[in-house]
Amino acid sequence: MKKYIFTLLLLIPFLLPAQNYKNICTQGLTFYNKNNTNNVKAFRVDSIGIPVAGDTIFKSFRIIIDTNLIMCGDTAKGSILGMRVYKKNNGWFYFFNKSNDTVYLNTQAALNDTWRFYNITTATYLQAEVTSIAQDTVLGLLDNVKTITFQGKRDNGTNILHLFNGKTMKLSEHYGLSKTFNMVMTPFDTTAFKLVGKTHPVLGIQDFGWHEIYNMQVGDIFHYSGYHTAVSSGGGVSTTWLSMKKILTRTVHGNNDSVTYTYQLCKREQVISTGVITSTFDTITKTYNFVQLANDSSIFRMPDEFIRRNNYASAYDRKMNNYHSRQTKEIDTDKYRYMNHCWLLPEAGTINNNWYSEGLGISEYYKKNSNYIENEALVYYKKGMEIWGTPVSTDCNTLVSVEGAPVKSSVQVRVIPNPVNTRAEIIIDGWQGTTSLQIALFDYTGRQVYRNAVNSTRFTFDRSGIANGLYVLKITGGEVSVTSKLILE
Repeated sequence: MKKYIFTLLLLIPFLLPAQNYKNICTQGLTFYNKNNTNNVKAFRVDSIGIPVAGDTIFKSFRIIIDTNLIMCGDTAKGSILGMRVYKKNNGWFYFFNKSNDTVYLNTQAALNDTWRFYNITTATYLQAEVTSIAQDTVLGLLDNVKTITFQGKRDNGTNILHLFNGKTMKLSEHYGLSKTFNMVMTPFDTTAFKLVGKTHPVLGIQDFGWHEIYNMQVGDIFHYSGYHTAVSSGGGVSTTWLSMKKILTRTVHGNNDSVTYTYQLCKREQVISTGVITSTFDTITKTYNFVQLANDSSIFRMPDEFIRRNNYASAYDRKMNNYHSRQTKEIDTDKYRYMNHCWLLPEAGTINNNWYSEGLGISEYYKKNSNYIENEALVYYKKGMEIWGTPVSTDCNTLVSVEGAPVKSSVQVRVIPNPVNTRAEIIIDGWQGTTSLQIALFDYTGRQVYRNAVNSTRFTFDRSGIANGLYVLKITGGEVSVTSKLILE
């Protein structure tokens, strides 16, 4: 008997692709991309139950989400297809929304067949109708796809107004829901999600971990932009920097248990208030021990997955297409706090947010506490023939050269008021030249956002739609080179 069971288990992976529109809750992971965004949601089958012969209940992971918009995280709901999905032997699927109401999907419906998708009230419902069956591209493969269209109805068959009217789902013969809605929020949210990956069968985007994150090659180049701002009482020193990193050597240890990189680092750091520039040109060695990193399972958490750590819970997010379709995982450590029988986002507190990307390492981080705010983001990379972003400089020698340092002069600049709301007076003290000066404004990445010429010692600055933030104000001309900070709020 055991022999026959083993044979059946071996056949399961080959039988699944042949399923007729029922391949929705597959083994492993299914990824969906939120419409018009790069946000990725996921469904993972964590356990399977057999309530009656031929029927199956699929259970997924819990998420933390504010489903009722009352600033209290709900942890009783599941991922995009819900906490559980009931599959009937006859091809019907039952999903359960945030109110624990049932959403009905008839995967075996023929063209022009209709059914009750959701009961709105005791006398009204959402009707689902198969309006077309045609070949469509699903994750790059042609497949037969049913288009299901919705219409609000009364029990007597007359139409009613509903936000789901005319909205569509798509059901692929072999790959399940190729276009769907968040079943937890159905029928209250019409945001559509597109199938972008499955692990069974292996199609589209896949999950990734520490090995894939720290998979760099010799010659890879990365450019970063960052800032550090003191937020303690009385203000503090604010610093910006640009840096470049180039992988020089790569050494793999053991059975890919760890990898050591040697890279060239050059960095140009500037104190905004004084204009003082510090340059770094060094060779760094860094080892990533994957055996030790495996102890940190946070990298494998699914989007919105709820994992409690005493009275805290971290937030997990995933995005695609940030860096030429490379996936990025965001981990906001201990973002939620359990207070007054509710999971809340504290108004004040420590923020420790890291973004990890395939083959790029930490692509961004943001840290905030009572003393400082610090942020660094990847702005350019070159991996083989793949290039993304805008470089901070042409090479290390140019970046760390002293040519960009301000020339000492008796000229000083004042900005009144500072921070700036809409307009400010820029006063240039100690300038008596006859040639015009150039006033330029740069954001923390070094991008110029404003430029103008002035011929007097007073000038009215109009922000003209420039975003809030910390900026570097630079005034140049002749022997004058003065730098100051300017805050827009």
